[in-house]
Amino acid sequence: LAYTSGFAIATSVLGGYGAIAEFDPNQGIVSNEIVLGGISSSTDTLYRVIGSGGAFSPDGSKFYTHEVDLGTGISSLVQYDVSSHTYSVINGSRYTVSASVPYGKKLRLYGDTIYCTDTAYVNIITDPNKAGAACNYLYKAITSIILPKPIIDYSITSELVYPLDEMTDNTNALDTLICSPDFLEGGMELSALEYDATFQYTWSNGSSSSKLQVYDTGVYWVAYKNNCGVHKVDSFNLRGDFLYVPQITINNMNRLGTTRKYAHYQWLYNGNKIEGANDSVYVVEQNGDYQVIVTNESGCSDTSAIYQVTNVSINDAATMGQYIRIYPNPAVDEIHISAPVAVNTFLVGLDGRTLKYAYHATSVRISNLSSGVYYMKIFDTSGLLLRVEKIIKISQ
Repeated sequence: LAYTSGFAIATSVLGGYGAIAEFDPNQGIVSNEIVLGGISSSTDTLYRVIGSGGAFSPDGSKFYTHEVDLGTGISSLVQYDVSSHTYSVINGSRYTVSASVPYGKKLRLYGDTIYCTDTAYVNIITDPNKAGAACNYLYKAITSIILPKPIIDYSITSELVYPLDEMTDNTNALDTLICSPDFLEGGMELSALEYDATFQYTWSNGSSSSKLQVYDTGVYWVAYKNNCGVHKVDSFNLRGDFLYVPQITINNMNRLGTTRKYAHYQWLYNGNKIEGANDSVYVVEQNGDYQVIVTNESGCSDTSAIYQVTNVSINDAATMGQYIRIYPNPAVDEIHISAPVAVNTFLVGLDGRTLKYAYHATSVRISNLSSGVYYMKIFDTSGLLLRVEKIIKISQ
């Protein structure tokens, strides 16, 4: 990427410089600037780049621009070899193509030729890829016989290199996702990233304020200009959605779950993320405080309240299950349950259907059931599975 600046009034040259920088088109990053013309921090520099003239050769290996010798006032058309992005190589390759070029005229690459505007004619470089005199500079290649006088700077309209009269910075503000069904009632205020009372603002709806109150989702933008003539554009992508607050439940299979389905889950134990616990259910392994962070399809996220597991762990369940007595078995009318803690029972058939359930159960009547095989699942009051027992119902 090349940059040139500077201008002249009469015979006086005012400021300006030229530079070559590396440009990453994938990320839009400009870096490693190399100033042209031998410019350094010292005050005895010989050359300054003037005007907005500059053009790369077709293969990108050469760069042509205008410079003026501050000592003699002579304006020159010069060539730099930019095939290697090194300060010494680029500035060491400086070659004067012509020492008689008016201040700040335009250079344009069109096809394989570079055209240089002059007062009343056009000079051309027929072989701009070649170094030094081999670039074949032709003075007055196109004369005023076929061109009007004077030739204005913009007479060459097909261009790959062109001046930026005003610089524009484009910024994409972070997308805003409002996870509430009521946010439109009060609206939301969008603000330009930079504010100054002297700036001129224009919003996508025509408003000239530095802020905009919006009441709907969508894409909004604001364009503004500062005192240096730099244009800036900020854009906002406002989205809205509703997320049901997650509630933890425990199912019959001794696993934590939620009352609703979500797109993504992250389970927590004592406030810390459980590695790999991203399923819709989580099997409890120890006592403690459990939570789940859920996210819906739109990206709205929320964290559940704490669900405490305080009485037993998986290992306790295995131990406690050994002390549970279920009798008689086989049975005719009633089954008794003896357990060291309060339990809830679910009697299910071979097809998995729950036929009977009892809370804080000490016995279960089965007299109205058909003879056959059933399964009794016994849970503690927190929902932790303690034991599964096969039950045989017989007739009298």
